Amino acid sequence: DTLKILSDFDGNVYALTKDGLYLLRENEVVSVVSTADTKPLLYDLASADFVSFAFSFEDNTISILSDGCIFTADLAEYAPKSLTALDSGNLYDALNGAVSEQAAQAPLVQIPDKAVLISLDAKKIEAQASLPYTSYSRAADTYAGVFICEIENVGSVVALLQYTLSGDPYDVEPQRTYTLCLVLENDLDPVDGCVLAAEFSVGYTSNKIPLYSFPTVQIGTAATPASQVLEKSAKVSVLYKISYPASSAESGYGLDSDYYFVKVGSGDTAAYGFIPAQYLNDFSTSETAATSQYTFRNVKKNKSITLANRDDPSQSITLSDRERVKVYGSADENNQVYVTYTDKNDGSIVWEGLVDADLLYEASPSILIVLAVVLVASAVVIINVCYLLLRRQPTLQ
Repeated sequence: DTLKILSDFDGNVYALTKDGLYLLRENEVVSVVSTADTKPLLYDLASADFVSFAFSFEDNTISILSDGCIFTADLAEYAPKSLTALDSGNLYDALNGAVSEQAAQAPLVQIPDKAVLISLDAKKIEAQASLPYTSYSRAADTYAGVFICEIENVGSVVALLQYTLSGDPYDVEPQRTYTLCLVLENDLDPVDGCVLAAEFSVGYTSNKIPLYSFPTVQIGTAATPASQVLEKSAKVSVLYKISYPASSAESGYGLDSDYYFVKVGSGDTAAYGFIPAQYLNDFSTSETAATSQYTFRNVKKNKSITLANRDDPSQSITLSDRERVKVYGSADENNQVYVTYTDKNDGSIVWEGLVDADLLYEASPSILIVLAVVLVASAVVIINVCYLLLRRQPTLQ
């Protein structure tokens, strides 16, 4: 008769009879421990019959009770699936690999109520190693989290941000808790309505900012991986907006900010990633050009700026080393100015963009005066030379 049945979280079933412990796995029944294995360890008068058994999720040993004695057995290949020996699968590559163009199709997933969550130490994830398990719990409700990857036959890895309001009316700062966890389920449902059309197609960074691999600035205890760091005023193509903020009015799970999914560069060198919305600026060329006068400025020596084609923002041009551009208005709160540049080879092509004002300089009046004097002096010299040459020409009598 079967005395007890237990299952590990991977679905392997263990059954205990008075004579032995059996494993049912993949429609196969395997005897893993019998009373013949434990009887030599008992006193002569003790019964060898098994009474009960137990195992922990946190290690792969089994404890068997027999007439007041407890045996601890290491079952090797037949051991229960333990949280300290979970295969990391493709998690390292998912965190550190290049971001694909499809990364924004389903960036958030729903974690069902009562799902088992295995918390992971993000700083200890390595290739070809076990998952760095720290603790486990059950979801108390349906959560929304950033999808990282699926690990075959293990589950889905998700980054969570828990936004918790303080119960103290004098403490206005909410608590933000970032967790990287393994959900012991695959094929999690995507969160609907979080991928939106972007309000603009070309943006410029207001500060130096990483191009994040996921729509969160932190994954667990570690900073979110970045494919590269964008300098201030870097031009990007804006593809989507990701919005599912944790509510500012109540506790919950979501994103720590709105994000834009962007493309940097073009062709084989193009890179994709996420930028917090507050670090990306749009500009209105028609309003700026119509309401502002312009001045000429030059790109500083050993500096460069990137502008977009006004008619085709996917095209860009890089100007450097004292190229002259038109600057409209004054710098904004991020010290950026709107500039245009007319193509020298084709006057119908206009390049435009937001540029860090510190990358440009305006020729001083003294320099302009010197240049004017030089031009006038040169003109006088040329006129005199021509006059002398003409005087020397023979005349017809």
